[in-house]
Amino acid sequence: MKRSRSLVLALVAVLAATVGAAWVALPAYAAGATASFVKTSDWGTGWEGKYTITNGGTTTVNGWTLTFDLPAGNTLGSFWDARLTTSGQRVTAVNLSWNGTLAPGASASFGFLVAGSGSPANCQLNGAPCGGGPTPTTGPPTTTPPPTTPPPTTPPPTGGLPRHLLTGYWHNFVNPDMQNPATSYFRLALDIRDILTVVNTQFYNSGAMLGCDNNAAYSQGTVNFIVALACIQLESGLRPDQVGLGLPAGPGAAGGGVVAPSVVNAALDCLAKGTNCGSFRPPRTYPSLRGAMTWSVNWDVSNGNSFARTVRPHLATLP
Repeated sequence: MKRSRSLVLALVAVLAATVGAAWVALPAYAAGATASFVKTSDWGTGWEGKYTITNGGTTTVNGWTLTFDLPAGNTLGSFWDARLTTSGQRVTAVNLSWNGTLAPGASASFGFLVAGSGSPANCQLNGAPCGGGPTPTTGPPTTTPPPTTPPPTTPPPTGGLPRHLLTGYWHNFVNPDMQNPATSYFRLALDIRDILTVVNTQFYNSGAMLGCDNNAAYSQGTVNFIVALACIQLESGLRPDQVGLGLPAGPGAAGGGVVAPSVVNAALDCLAKGTNCGSFRPPRTYPSLRGAMTWSVNWDVSNGNSFARTVRPHLATLP
């Protein structure tokens, strides 16, 4: 007998996170620090790069700035774990508040997406050559498919939340990264999963992103994008009942990735039932997927409550 489910449209304290993410390799400044580059993915019309900065010296590095040139015709897209700016083809990457101090032996990485082909050149770290030799010209390493073993099957805690729910969140917080299990925020979610209720990842305002298949950068604002990125959390250690889909409530709610509520419903169907998918299909279905979150209650009201009116009844059709 199918259990009843309800809509919870409220301001709740949940872990909200942005979509996103790759990482980097850097080798050096003059006094023992180095910066190295690796192209982590290449799909012909674009690529994902990663720099890693490593302090191989004996004194602490307090802040780093890395610069490099993009090939002619290439344009910088989204980036993470550093603040990137461009002047022509020259890109400047500056550490964030939490990854600028490197003790001896420590390292920091950042990643970015580029439209075009080729590899960066003329790398400098804190004004000196990066020390990693010429930019690699070989192709990216072979990507591995998502795990074939099913995600954890630990029973969810009883009570508290309906089987599927719709939530809205409050403004004003720092967006962490939930697309790479190696990052501190994702690790935090995994470390507390025994008490975690819902992680509603933000699937917008990010540009194209890699999904769990690590095959291509999916364009935001599509079923493929939502499903392929949600698959990362679902296949990396969180239970389906701990995962929700965070989407804008409608026009004006976000700068990119705004979708019709019907697209949210299609993504829910694809993940929970294996129907209404785009070209990307997840490795399995997740019938106990928790539901969806809207940014925000305020924006949904201003758009005639279209998100809630469309997604709420659809939750009752999920397994």
